[in-house]
Amino acid sequence: MIVLQPHRSEVLTYFERLVPEYRAYCVSVSKRSMALSIESCAYLWYLCDTIKARNVVDLGSGFSSYVLARYAAEADYPVRVDSVDSDPEWLDKTRRFCESHGGVGSFMLGEVWEQTDRRYDVIINDYGRGAVREQMAAIAVRRLTPAGVIMFDDAPNSSHRHDAARVCGEAGLALLDLYHQTVDEVGRFALLGARL
Repeated sequence: MIVLQPHRSEVLTYFERLVPEYRAYCVSVSKRSMALSIESCAYLWYLCDTIKARNVVDLGSGFSSYVLARYAAEADYPVRVDSVDSDPEWLDKTRRFCESHGGVGSFMLGEVWEQTDRRYDVIINDYGRGAVREQMAAIAVRRLTPAGVIMFDDAPNSSHRHDAARVCGEAGLALLDLYHQTVDEVGRFALLGARL
């Protein structure tokens, strides 16, 4: 049975493996307050490993793109990684960081990605802010494979949380609280949409 809400200790190994690169990322690319928390990144890697994801996408490129690229590099089966963003300069920063740390993948702007018909086993939605993020969530849930899951960052934001609940409800997905798996020192945590 796939455990989507593991004890935090089960995710610790991934956390520890990400610390050096996360520190480098927060010094050279983005402030820690803007990057997906390392706790959520560790859970994301755990999730991909647990369900043996073969197609993954990061909506809102950043350190999570590196996590997915590293997961793909260490998997013993082929994994496709897409990294999507609305800002071409930010997308290029993400690409350069990933490449300099051995990660590969496909990097594209949101409007290009929306024209594709790709389906994913794991989606992380951290795309833009406000209405833009909420619109992307509606598009993203339609891109899941039958057993696919979608992770939503910034659950403390009531608008994002309510929108995640709405799009998951419309898509027939349960919305799981990942507080215990992903909460960081400032109270940020994630949610997961999944078919149970």
